[in-house]
Amino acid sequence: MAAVSLGEDFDIFGIRGIARDLDEIVHIRILERIAQFGFQTARQLARDTYYFICHGPIISFSSVYQAFVKLATYFVGQDISDIVISEKVAPLVEEIEIGELKLRNRFMRSATHEWLADEDGSPTEAIVAIHEALARHDIGLSVSGYAYVSADGKGSTGQQGLHSDHVIPRYRELSDRVHAYGAAFFVQLVHNGRHSFPTERCPNPLSASALPIPGKNIMSKEMTEEEIRRVIRDFVSAIGRCQKARVDGVQLHCAHGFLLSSFFSPFLNRREDDWGGDTVARTRMATEIIRIAKKKFPGYPIAVKMNCTDGVEGGIDLREAIEIAKILSSEGVDAIEISGGIEEAPTNVTCQRVLSKDQEAYFRQYSREIRKKVDCPVMLVGGMRSLDVMRMIILDGYADIISMSRPLIREPDLVSKFITGRKEEASCVSCNKCFDPTGVKCNRQAGKRSREKVL
Repeated sequence: MAAVSLGEDFDIFGIRGIARDLDEIVHIRILERIAQFGFQTARQLARDTYYFICHGPIISFSSVYQAFVKLATYFVGQDISDIVISEKVAPLVEEIEIGELKLRNRFMRSATHEWLADEDGSPTEAIVAIHEALARHDIGLSVSGYAYVSADGKGSTGQQGLHSDHVIPRYRELSDRVHAYGAAFFVQLVHNGRHSFPTERCPNPLSASALPIPGKNIMSKEMTEEEIRRVIRDFVSAIGRCQKARVDGVQLHCAHGFLLSSFFSPFLNRREDDWGGDTVARTRMATEIIRIAKKKFPGYPIAVKMNCTDGVEGGIDLREAIEIAKILSSEGVDAIEISGGIEEAPTNVTCQRVLSKDQEAYFRQYSREIRKKVDCPVMLVGGMRSLDVMRMIILDGYADIISMSRPLIREPDLVSKFITGRKEEASCVSCNKCFDPTGVKCNRQAGKRSREKVL
């Protein structure tokens, strides 16, 4: 039977706007295709799906979509998943485990500093709303902006913190609101190291070695053994606070020149003691944090974000990155996110411009080689915009999880659009104007809409 266009008759409930509202979940084109099995079938399917939207236990947009698939199969009398689930998105909606935690799909919001925390480091309602919106629109895992673990490790205004027990209630609320929509939530933990604010007590920010700090007329301070041990304890304490706050797991920020990254990097770590020299010694600070936390909080997921390249001669390269990843994997890390770049790099390695598909996923060659050598899921961040590329990343073994930042700033509902077939490419143009000290937002949105309107 030829497909029947629903057209104006789609408003079958006598209520204006229902077609538009339903189209937010289930693309009308899909209903039109189902109409080939009979107009009454499509009509009944639309009615029941809309009833579920209004009265059912909505967890997320994909929960409604899944209900739609079941209803469609029932009414049609045969499996029609090939109609309602795009072949392009199918590998991306498969579940995956990070340690003992199961994620509902392969989409992840990469840690992004929002500049919106309270002065004491607590996440504000604006931060909670960002993660809640991402969860409502089907993100599998949302990761917080970097949260400092020590008072002397804060490096930005509006930065979140896990340095004190007083922040636990607010993080618990954030976690609960993300969980209400079926997503998982991690906190990224960091000591900003040489990027920390100079203070009266610590005028020279801590780092692996004493080196000039880019953009500042001061040197970093080489950490003493006592200072290293104290910061290790601070990281472990912060992990414990996350667990108490019902956060699903943590990510240690070991990239981009922050404290743990400065120990990893042979360019930044010039030490000649037990915390410098070969790869094992340079990763020791991170591995001790992991080892202690794994013993103290068994089963609690711990991920790491690391550089696959520092972008400078004498820094981390692919060979070194593989060795670092192997060490982390052997310590029981539950996932590794691949990124790159430090401040001394001559170009912006971390947030590159993406103008065509062949420029997408610019760390993918690194991540595929690293993935071959580790026993945990690999997350890949860096310039992914189109479903074609994301599908290729999963199917061709470059990574296990698609991590995005800039596209989700512009379109918090991007994942639900991908899943429901309403979009195959992000609108992000990689201009990097979203990283705004007044609060992260897309400053190229049509009409300069506020972040609240975008969400």
